[in-house]
Amino acid sequence: MYAKDLIASRDGNVSVRISETRILSTPTGAHKGFLAPEMIVMTDMDGRKQKGGRWNPSSELKMHLGVYKARPDVCAVVHAHAPYSVAFTLAHVPLATPLIPEVVATLGEIPTVDYTTPTTGDVPAAIAEPLRRHNAMIMERHGTLTVGCDIYEAFDRLETVEHTARIVYAAMTLGQVQAIPADEVARLKAMGGVREFIDARKIDCASCRAAGTANLPMGSYGASRERTSASATATGSISTDVVERIVSEVRKRLA
Repeated sequence: MYAKDLIASRDGNVSVRISETRILSTPTGAHKGFLAPEMIVMTDMDGRKQKGGRWNPSSELKMHLGVYKARPDVCAVVHAHAPYSVAFTLAHVPLATPLIPEVVATLGEIPTVDYTTPTTGDVPAAIAEPLRRHNAMIMERHGTLTVGCDIYEAFDRLETVEHTARIVYAAMTLGQVQAIPADEVARLKAMGGVREFIDARKIDCASCRAAGTANLPMGSYGASRERTSASATATGSISTDVVERIVSEVRKRLA
């Protein structure tokens, strides 16, 4: 995120669910452009720190835990202070209007969630309803929130949201933008499998490419998921080599 100017300094946070009772998150108060594997923090689903040395979990952990509890199908959460996306909320210009076919077919609408005080319990309460319908949203004055079966899907959705914001901004400087007609929106959503409601009760990570909440959520890009997750499950902790593998894989994808 830092390399792609989606965050600055200590902004943003990322988490992945590695088992039914454990998640990894980026630490609070750390520059996200200079993270090291030993800085990743493991907590239980109540936010209690399990591992992470002197580092503490993200200050937005309540939001991440709220997502995982509401959406059993989600194994990764990415939150960024993406500049164009946040700018749209400051100007009270929504990105929910269907303008780009590919975005409609993959994300549907991109809703804006009313402002809540960051790091508080108000945030998970505010995103609960949009999470029933959407995998990507923008929180007013705060930033983007994207979720996925694995960290790559969540990050891909973040890129899509910010790229959309940039395109729409450019279009608005050139003239009036026109929404895609309603019948075409319905057709695009059907083509992309976008549902009106996400019934997370009928889905868990086993049904997506994360291949089980007990597995390392690296989807089709990751190898050795079963081996690493078995180790984490057996020991109740996550080894440094597993974290290094995640970091290495992300760096390769961004290179």
